[in-house]
Amino acid sequence: MARPLTDREWALIRHERESGVTLTNLAYKYGISATVINNRSVAESWPTPKSMTTEERRDINEKTVGHLSVIPTEAKLGDAPNPAIDNEKAADLLRRHREESHSIRERLYAGLREHKVATAMCHSKATREEIAQARERATLAIETLKVAKIGVETMAILHKIERQAYNMDTIDSKPNIVIERSYS
Repeated sequence: MARPLTDREWALIRHERESGVTLTNLAYKYGISATVINNRSVAESWPTPKSMTTEERRDINEKTVGHLSVIPTEAKLGDAPNPAIDNEKAADLLRRHREESHSIRERLYAGLREHKVATAMCHSKATREEIAQARERATLAIETLKVAKIGVETMAILHKIERQAYNMDTIDSKPNIVIERSYS
């Protein structure tokens, strides 16, 4: 059974929820179920982020941040982040994502090349021993491709989580298409 949360933690959860954080993310962060958070929000009539106007959010922000003033500075949610640091961290994150993607892509291409060579050897006029070796190479190439596939899927999940943590992607966001026209 999870430990009971303090009033401070519930105040943080309420603030984060009203700021737009999903129930699932809050549940994971605080180690309780989303149902418990939802039940409390309904019981206490917390407004949902979608139903609030900008002014209501601003008012709640002011009230909640005032209520949370007893919480240590590092735990406050209302503090404005330093954009220079965040931009630098985001740039480093993107750089690392590119490097990781590049290494997985190399493994994928190596597996494809090896499989192509092994398949060609299997279909050539070779001795039985050479064909057996080619089949073994093809099997190893397929295993390399499987590893690459798992790596791609894992990295995609990790990259998505990290991009959301840095607010580079919003959760459940849809692409924003902008069409600019010039009539001059």
